[in-house]
Amino acid sequence: MSATSTTTRAVAARALATAAAYSGSVALAAAATAATALAAGVVQTNRTIAPQAAPLDPRDAVHTRPEDVALIGERLATMVRFKTVSWDDSHGAGHKCGHHEPGHDHDHDHEHHAHGDPDPHLEARIAESHAAILGLLEYISETYPLTHSRLHVERVNTYSLLITWRGSEDGGAPVDSDDWRDPAHGATLFMAHSDVVPVPAGTEGKWKHPPFAGHIDEEGFVWGRGSMDDKGNLIILLEAAERLLAAGYWPSRTIYIVSGHDEEIGGLAGSKQIAARLQARGVASLAMVVDEGTMCVQTIVRGLDPYRLALVGVAEKGSLTLKMTANRNADGAGHASMPSPNDPVVVLGKAIAAIEARERRTNLDAGVGWMSRYLVPYFPPVHRFVMSNLWLFRKVVARVLQSNTKTAAAMQTTVAFTMLDGSPKINVIPDAASAFMDVRIAAGESADSVTADLRAIASRVSPQLTIEPWGNRAADPSPVSTMSPTDPYFSTLARVLRGMYRAHRTPQEPEFRDAVVAPTMLMGNTDTRHFVHLARRIYRTSFFLMWTHEQIAGFHGVNERLQAENVARGVSGMMELMREVGEMPMEMATSVPTPVERDA
Repeated sequence: MSATSTTTRAVAARALATAAAYSGSVALAAAATAATALAAGVVQTNRTIAPQAAPLDPRDAVHTRPEDVALIGERLATMVRFKTVSWDDSHGAGHKCGHHEPGHDHDHDHEHHAHGDPDPHLEARIAESHAAILGLLEYISETYPLTHSRLHVERVNTYSLLITWRGSEDGGAPVDSDDWRDPAHGATLFMAHSDVVPVPAGTEGKWKHPPFAGHIDEEGFVWGRGSMDDKGNLIILLEAAERLLAAGYWPSRTIYIVSGHDEEIGGLAGSKQIAARLQARGVASLAMVVDEGTMCVQTIVRGLDPYRLALVGVAEKGSLTLKMTANRNADGAGHASMPSPNDPVVVLGKAIAAIEARERRTNLDAGVGWMSRYLVPYFPPVHRFVMSNLWLFRKVVARVLQSNTKTAAAMQTTVAFTMLDGSPKINVIPDAASAFMDVRIAAGESADSVTADLRAIASRVSPQLTIEPWGNRAADPSPVSTMSPTDPYFSTLARVLRGMYRAHRTPQEPEFRDAVVAPTMLMGNTDTRHFVHLARRIYRTSFFLMWTHEQIAGFHGVNERLQAENVARGVSGMMELMREVGEMPMEMATSVPTPVERDA
C-alpha cells in the first residue's frame, strides 16, 4: 500500500470519527468529506499553525500583596460611585455629553425620540453626568499625584484625558510650549474610557447591590456600573503608570494614556478629538494601540478545556444603524375598521420577516480562522484534525458554528431589529411604520454594501418601503492588525498576557493550565476607530479574567462586578507591558508590522 493511500485512509477515518461525534446534517457532511478524501487521494494540513509565545512573568506582582489589592479595590469602588453616564437620544444620533465637536453638525443633539417625544429630562441628565465626570477627574488628579506632576496631563474638550509620558530618547521642544511638535517615534498608546452606559429604568431592583454604590463584598468583588466597562481598565492604566513612576522607571519610547469621556456614544467629542490633537502635533504613526475589548475566559471553545483563553481583538466589526419605513398607499384608509393587506405595519412585518430569512454570507477565515491557527495544538485529536484541514472540512465547521448564535455572529453580518414606531393610537392605521436596525458588519463587507443588500430585499417585498441611515454611527469593519507570532509587539502582548494569567489559580479552578492567546474579531466597537489612520497595530483586550458567563453578562447588564484581585493582576501585567514597549528597540518600534498571514 502506498504512503499516499495510507494517508488518505487516515483522513477518511478521522472524518468518519468526526461524523460520529456529531449528528444530523453535520454527521452526513463529515461522512461525505470522508468519501471525498478517499476519492481525492491527497491530504493537506494547515501550514500556518502559530506557536504560543513564552510567558513573561510580571516583575512587580502587585496582586500578591493584600494591602495593594484592597487599595485598588477601594479606588475602583470610588470611581464607580461617580455616575458618569453617557446619555444618547433614542437611536444613537449622537448626544456627546453636551459638547460640541469642532466642525461637526450638532442639529441632531435636539432630535426627538423615535416615537416623536423629546426626552424632557435629557439636559438635566447630561448636566449631572458632566458634574460626575469633573468629579472623577479631580479624584484621579488627587489619587495619582506623580502622574499629574511628572507627566503632561491635558483635558481635551473638558472631559477627556490625554497623558503624555515622553520617552527619554524623544527630544524636541518642551511639552508646554505653544508650538510644541511631538517628536515621538514608535510610541504606544493605551486607552480606556470613563463613561458608562445607563442602567435601564425598572432594572435597578434586579441588582444585588445598587448599581452606583461601589459596594465591595466579602470576596473582594466591586459591584457597580462601569466596574468592568471600563473603569476597571482605566484604573489599571493609572495604577501601572503611577507605580512605575514611584519605582523610578522612565521609558525610552513615548507612552500615551488616553481616557475618553463619550466612548459609549461614539467617542466623537473625546477620543476623536484626542487623535486629531496628536495628528496636529505631528504624530504620524503609533507603533501600537491597546484598548478594551475581549478578555481572558475559562473557555468558550468546544474541546479546549481546561485551558484559559486570552483573546485579543485584532479587528472589529463595522456598525450601522438603519431605519426602515413602510409608507401608506395613497388609497389606504386611516381608520382601523378598514384594514388593508398593504397597510404600513403589515408591509413592515413582511419586510422584517424577509430580512430575517435572508441568506447569510459566512466568512470562516476572519475571527474563527484566525483563532484556529493558535488553538489547533490544544484541541483533542478529532477537533485538531478538522481545524487543521479547513480546506476539507470548511462546510462542516461552518455548519457547526452557524448553529450557535454567538459563533455565528463572529462570522456573519448581523441585523438586529431593536425598536419599532407606528401608530399613536390603537384605532388608527399609521401613515408610516418604521423599524430600526442595529447592524454589525463582518469583515469583507461594508456599510454601503450591506445597505444595498437590505434595500434590495425590501424592494422585493414592496415599493412602499425605504431604508435610510439613522444617526452618525456608520463605520466599516476596521483594518486587521498583524497577529504574527514573530511581530515584536503582538508577541510581546501575548507573552505578557500568558505570564499574567498563568499563575492565576483560585480554589474554584486549581487545575487550570497556562493561558492560550489567540486573535479574534471584536463584535462590538471601541474608540480605536478614531486611531486607525495613526496606528500600525491596534489590539483590543481587557486585562482581567472572567470566570463565568454570568459575570460576562454584566457588561451593559445587571450585576456588573469585578474582583479587586483581578484588577490588581491586570496592574501587574500592564506594568510589565509598559516596560516592554517603553524599551522596544527603535528599529522594531518604527518597523512596518509583519503582514497578516493567510492560511494556505
